[in-house]
Order: sequence, then C-alpha cells, then structure tokens
Amino acid sequence: MSKLILRIVLDIIIFLCVVQGWWYFALLLGLIGLWNFELYVEIILAGLIYDALYGSVAEYGVSGSIGLMVGAMLFALFVVIKKVVRVRE
Repeated sequence: MSKLILRIVLDIIIFLCVVQGWWYFALLLGLIGLWNFELYVEIILAGLIYDALYGSVAEYGVSGSIGLMVGAMLFALFVVIKKVVRVRE
C-alpha cells in the first residue's frame, strides 16, 4: 500500500512540475519513478502533457513532440536496463 501512495504522490508532483514548466525537475522525478516502479508509464503521459501545453505547434514539426519522444525512449530504455540489472543480481 505504501508503494501505491508513493506512486500517486510522485505522479501529482510530476504533474504540477509539468504544468508549471519545471521540466528538469519533472524529468528527474520521472527517472526516479522509472527506476523504483514496474512499468511507470506516467513518464510518457507527462511528456504528452508537456507537449500539449508548450510544444505542439504545427510549425515545429517533429520537435513539437520532443516530450513524448523523450518519455517513450526513457521508458523503453529503463525497461531494458532494469531487466539486465535485476537478472544479474
């Protein structure tokens, strides 16, 4: 139960950081969530929200979706890294 509460609190803090535009802090907290929780897909959602608020302009092309792409790449990277590290333990 305590991990669930920690995950919800971390999600709320990341959401508030994204809304305020503090993406460095949100990214750091997202990395902590990726490492501590199994399938922390909230990082992809945070990237999508960030792009919707600050980056989705048609003139930007692909660079308007950087938050979503970074979130998806970090999610995929951490899934692989956690499998490799936890198998060796």
